[in-house]
Formats: sequence, C-alpha cells, structure tokens
Amino acid sequence: MSMSIVSHTFSSFSSSITTSTNTTNQIISYLQLSKARPRKSFSIICSNSLNYIPNHIQDPNHIRILDTTLRDGEQAPGASMTAKQKLDIAHQLAKLGVDIIEAGFPASNKADLETVKLIAREVGNATANDDGHIPVISGLARCNMNDVDKAWEAVKYAKFPRIHIFIATSDIHMKYKLKMSKEEVVEKARTMVAHARSLGCNDIQFSPEDAGRSDREFLYEVLGEAVKAGATTLCIPDTVGYNWPREFGQLIADIKANTCGVENVIISTHCHNDLGLATANTLEVQDK
Repeated sequence: MSMSIVSHTFSSFSSSITTSTNTTNQIISYLQLSKARPRKSFSIICSNSLNYIPNHIQDPNHIRILDTTLRDGEQAPGASMTAKQKLDIAHQLAKLGVDIIEAGFPASNKADLETVKLIAREVGNATANDDGHIPVISGLARCNMNDVDKAWEAVKYAKFPRIHIFIATSDIHMKYKLKMSKEEVVEKARTMVAHARSLGCNDIQFSPEDAGRSDREFLYEVLGEAVKAGATTLCIPDTVGYNWPREFGQLIADIKANTCGVENVIISTHCHNDLGLATANTLEVQDK
C-alpha cells in the first residue's frame, strides 16, 4: 500500500501532569512496549521524478510529502503571511523536493484564492530541481459546491492540480458542528468528490475530519463512498491530536483492511501535535 504523510510547522510545549499510580503504570507500560517494537525502513523521494500518478506510487517503499505550512501552518498565532511571503515559501518548498504543496483555502477569502492561483501558475509549472521536479498544488475545500468550485478555480493552472475535500465524521462534530446525520454526511462526501471530478480534477484528496474519534464502521463507509466517487488519496487526520501511536497505527491498519476500494488509492496521514505525538503517530503508520 502506498503512503503519503503531511508536514507543517508544529508547536511544542511541556506540561506537568498529575496522575494516579495506575495511570502512570499504564503509560510506562505503553512506552516500554512501543520502544521495543521493530520497524521497517523506508525512504523519502520526490515522486514526480518517477512520473506522478495521483492514486499510485510506483515503489511501495517510498512515501510522498505533503506540506501544509501555507494553509494549516498559517493558523498558528502570529503566523499569517502576505501573498509574497507565501509565494517565496512555495518556491523554497519546491526546491526542497516537496511532492504536494497545500497552498491555501481558496474559498476562505478572495486574497487566499488569488494567492493559491498565483502559486499554481508560478510554482506549479516551474521545474524546481535538476531532476525536473514540479510539485502538485493543492487547495482545501469543505464539502460544499462553492468551496470545491473556488478550489478548482485556483489550482487548475498548475500542471498537477489537486483538490483536498474534507468533512467531519466523528459523532461530536456531526451533531454539534455540522448538525447532520450520518446519511447526510455520506451523501455530501459522495456528491462533492464526484463534483470535483466533473470539473476536470483527476487528483482528489478526501479527509474525514476527526477520524481518530469516529465510529469505525461509519468511517469505512464514508471512505469507501469517496473512493467510488473518484477520490485518489484518503487522508486520515488526527484532528485534535487525540491518538497515541499504536492506536493511530491500528486505525490505519483497520481502514486498509475494511474500506472498499482502498487498494486503488493512496493512504495519507495528517497528525496534530497536541500531545507531542504528531511525529510518532506519523512514523507509526509506515509499518502498516
């Protein structure tokens, strides 16, 4: 199974935690078990140099890097950037050989739409390295017609355009944020991925927001319907930094074992660092 991972600027912090003896013993036991587990080796390459295919990586031991500094990274306090700063960073990411640059959230405001469009035109068509690397340029979209249309309007100028569509799948998000039933979420995911395809986009990343706290059977269903509708990458996010490494690794293994059509797409992860485990969780899934 081909893999992709997400990177962006994480904040780090230390804290003092008071726990009971039982809890402490459980944590120590968990860490001891995790430390002893063997790991397979893997390499990181620029996938475009091997003729980029949205839903397939030729060598299964290689992974793709998606950098979302220009989108998710900008949500950090004090990290807002001008259009020129974003363009400069995008050029540097391309020089580093980053496979996919998530350039922004085009539907959020006109300035971001124009910036993503600028990055798509300039960075998404220029050879950044001697090996001919040109990065994929991605734009984020919620599961609604306007967002998907704006994302395509912005990224379509790139040689390798991608739309990243997301919708929440955890019970708490569906009930209190979306105010939607499971059936409505499945239908929305299916129709918006299909709509992105109808626009001419053949590289669609689908994310079930808060996947780590979602009901497993429902998660398999949503992901399977997204694949049927045309998704080429399934991005599994630990949205609130909730999962521990073995827990997140098992989630990926379960998705691979139970999602219809998963063998035909890329599995991607997007881990947050609330508990300081984003890197550990990301590396954990490479064994799955």
